[in-house]
Amino acid sequence: MLGIAPSEFVVDIVYRLSDELAVEFEDARRQQRLAEDAQRKAATASRKLVQHVLATGLSKRDAARVLGLSPQRISQLSAEPN
Repeated sequence: MLGIAPSEFVVDIVYRLSDELAVEFEDARRQQRLAEDAQRKAATASRKLVQHVLATGLSKRDAARVLGLSPQRISQLSAEPN
């Protein structure tokens, strides 16, 4: 119709959320960031706890029993950097 080849067209489709859905989306993203931050803090606290328990002289096997973790998990946590 306009004398322009279809290969010369570029179509950009932009989706826009309603204001209500945009607020809901941002809240979900904020909650996700908070959860990720809490997970990092919990992992750091677990590593520190294992290091402190092992520093008391307990073996990894005994530390696992005391903390209710597997010996493998104690090894993982004690090997991971803070």
